[in-house]
Amino acid sequence: MNDEPTTAEAITTSLLTSLVPRSRSWASYEIAAQTRPVKEVGGDYHDVIADPGGDGLWIAIADVAGHGLKAGLIALMVESIVLALIHARPDILPLELVTALNRALHENIRVRLQADDFVTFAIMRCRDDGSITMSGAHEDVLIWRHATGRCETIALPGVWLGLTAHVEGHLTSASTQLAEGDLLLLHTDGLTEAVGTDGRAFGPDRLVAMLEARGTERPEAVAQAMMGGAASESDDDMTLVIARYRSRGASPSPIRL
Repeated sequence: MNDEPTTAEAITTSLLTSLVPRSRSWASYEIAAQTRPVKEVGGDYHDVIADPGGDGLWIAIADVAGHGLKAGLIALMVESIVLALIHARPDILPLELVTALNRALHENIRVRLQADDFVTFAIMRCRDDGSITMSGAHEDVLIWRHATGRCETIALPGVWLGLTAHVEGHLTSASTQLAEGDLLLLHTDGLTEAVGTDGRAFGPDRLVAMLEARGTERPEAVAQAMMGGAASESDDDMTLVIARYRSRGASPSPIRL
């Protein structure tokens, strides 16, 4: 059996790789992200987008059901729709963005592709003052608090995107306030469902323990430790995004993605 990627898969992989956020400096956030696809084309997506109004940034993460070419194409849809919405409506709320994204995905997936795929998705607007607003239906967001050294969990319940044309009333918004040095983590379920290199299940509790043990380290080091702790053989794509808040006026440092 030929395991080499097809031309279509190679093109999709190239596009997904090209669209991964490049290293940049932000006034108030230091970010690291890593992804590990199961196949040549993965179904995970993440993005870091500068706020068009100049007040902070947007962070998005998604997990398309399945793997391979179709999952990669849907991930590209998510990337382009999210970017277009943010630039078309700089004042858009995360909940409004999610509902608009869902309508477009439902049309593309259910009507045009005649497929039954779906997407778990979360997006957050991170302002320079440390205020965070988020929405979606995805894995819990973890926040490590510098003041206590402990993690908090923010749930993002709701309906997966693409299943129905209208998700209004099925999604909620959440908000929080970051303080100097706080760390937030978004991830796909491939990470928590992975088996560690020590043979033990990774799991959400272990993820919290690692974040609490390494919260004072730079985001890049934390990301490397988490991805390095998961065995290379996995049944699902793995992606994580880690952001540390620095109060306004702090000296910028490079984001490493």
